[in-house]
Amino acid sequence: MTALSKFTNRHDFLNATGVDMTKRMLLVFILIVACLLRAESPLDRAYRLYDEKKYEEGLVIVDSLISTNGGDRNTLQAKYYLLDGLKRYPEALEAALAAEKVHERKSPWDCILITEACIKLNRMEDALDWLEKAVDRGFISLKTLSDSIYIPLQTDRRFQSLAETIKKNIGIGRPAKEISLNLPDGSVWSLSKQKGKVVLIDFFATWCPPCREEMPNLKSIRSTYPEDSFELISISLDSDREKLDAFIREQELNWHFAFSGEGWNDPDVKLYHVNSIPSIWLVDKKGNLRYFDVRGEELAKTVKNLVEE
Repeated sequence: MTALSKFTNRHDFLNATGVDMTKRMLLVFILIVACLLRAESPLDRAYRLYDEKKYEEGLVIVDSLISTNGGDRNTLQAKYYLLDGLKRYPEALEAALAAEKVHERKSPWDCILITEACIKLNRMEDALDWLEKAVDRGFISLKTLSDSIYIPLQTDRRFQSLAETIKKNIGIGRPAKEISLNLPDGSVWSLSKQKGKVVLIDFFATWCPPCREEMPNLKSIRSTYPEDSFELISISLDSDREKLDAFIREQELNWHFAFSGEGWNDPDVKLYHVNSIPSIWLVDKKGNLRYFDVRGEELAKTVKNLVEE
């Protein structure tokens, strides 16, 4: 039982504290803010209903939001997923197209949603057109293209050509693109000066749940190898430096962190075509890019193999 649940109403709680009126008003404000923070937003509720496979209920909420406030990208994408769950693919495609249209930052992932909607409608040429747009916008997730939904495209020469373009854009097997970063202590960290070490480059943000989930793994890897054989650099897409610093302290992270405050517009983010996070890149002792988009146990094993080479 919480402290508040012991009292039948707010008045009882405030009287029981034995504080003056000013402090009581402050407590009222804190209680209101706490309730607002705990409140589930309509869009969060729609996604929860999606997870529960209550697609029709979620769609009612999303359509109400669109009717009231117009359709922003997040709301339209929620509509896409709910319609997709209902197998109403023509309408899902319309929602995906609308989400892509209103998004100011032309993301390759908008194109991927449209691509997959087109595949489900057996519109393969349209699917390839949108996949090409995704690649033009910097799409580099080969893992996504290995999903079963892409099987109808995988024997197509155009698809194969796009996959080769992605591999070329990633740069596996070639010298890693140079990064020179200003660190908080005023020093400069350069990738080209790390020859002889295995280097793990991690693009992340504190507001990204998968990034936070990967941090204990990175922490374990960092503690396994001496600094003369392994280097770890995390490049933050955060906009708030204080939140980043607090996260580093709370998690007791003891490696280099770079912060520009430019988020997705960070020059190194653009240089490496990063469009989703966490984005993890592994550079070998000779400075060649060897692996991309590896996480978890696979990442730990891959680092071990590179260090032992």
